[in-house]
Amino acid sequence: MVAVLAAAVVALLIGLVGTNHLIGWCRRHGIGQPIHTAVTQHASKAGTPTMGGLTIAVAAPLGYGVGLAVLGRAPTRTGIVLVVAILAGAGVGALDDWMKISRGRNTLGLQERQKTLLILAVGLLLFVTTQSSDPASACTAPSLARCEPFADLPAPLWLLWVLGVVWLTTNSVNFTDGLDGLLAGTSIAPLALLSVVAFWQFRHPTLYPSSDGALDIALVMVAATACCAGLLWWSAAPARVFMGETGSLAIGTAIAVAALLLHVDLLIPVFGALYVAEGMSSFTQRVWFKATRRFRRDHQPQRLFRMAPLHHHFELVTPETTVVIRFWIVSAIASAAAGAIFYWDALRVLE
Repeated sequence: MVAVLAAAVVALLIGLVGTNHLIGWCRRHGIGQPIHTAVTQHASKAGTPTMGGLTIAVAAPLGYGVGLAVLGRAPTRTGIVLVVAILAGAGVGALDDWMKISRGRNTLGLQERQKTLLILAVGLLLFVTTQSSDPASACTAPSLARCEPFADLPAPLWLLWVLGVVWLTTNSVNFTDGLDGLLAGTSIAPLALLSVVAFWQFRHPTLYPSSDGALDIALVMVAATACCAGLLWWSAAPARVFMGETGSLAIGTAIAVAALLLHVDLLIPVFGALYVAEGMSSFTQRVWFKATRRFRRDHQPQRLFRMAPLHHHFELVTPETTVVIRFWIVSAIASAAAGAIFYWDALRVLE
């Protein structure tokens, strides 16, 4: 427990102090966020320092390292895989952010296909590095907890599942970024839940024999949670820094990879219900717009929402801060529900 607290304290300080220094550095070097021309209500935010998610890429490995130092041991393969995945996600996001900043337009970052391939590469990395010849530590089944309820999948199908979980989760989290403090605030509860799940699995190894390195996952995820809390101090309205793709992709990969390593991937739609809603709103908006333009007699496209993703739809009818706070509440409730399901699953065995 001391190691977990040490990791959290270090990451919180990085989020609070490190972000402040990052804001100053971005201002001195003219690193500001270009605003999409369609989001006219955010025109006044143009030039706000961005890439605040870099602090997460720093806090996660440093917090993990401090936790290991307190424990007095070396990192496990599981911990290294999770940290590398977070750094890779942040790297993809940083590249996208930098292209937008240097070209001065929000739409001139990585192409959708390029971003997809890079994110899928992270999923492939996870698949390759977690293959084990030890049946006790392997779990190749979509899982609610303890490698249940489905049977193991053949390697090709398991690869497709891993790639799908990483891609869908990362993109859905990415869609959730767009209002001051929205993603940082809505990520705290899911990240904290995964930290608790990891620590619980560490304390009950007989229930979760396939969850190697659960304590390492707890250290990394609690560091990410604490850093988001510190970052929220600066990104809440009125935002002094934007998280950017750097932060959203780092958080998305952290959630997807940690859930897969802990074998709670079937809980992602529960604790990530808000992310699912945001991702589906963008997907259905696009499909409906194209379908109506093609099949309507007048070829006039229609929209399901006033604007997608979902937070922009509500922003057009409700003050931004109200939308953000309510989304924080939804995320917290969803995470509590997922925690209750996980605990109920454990009690079935413990009783």
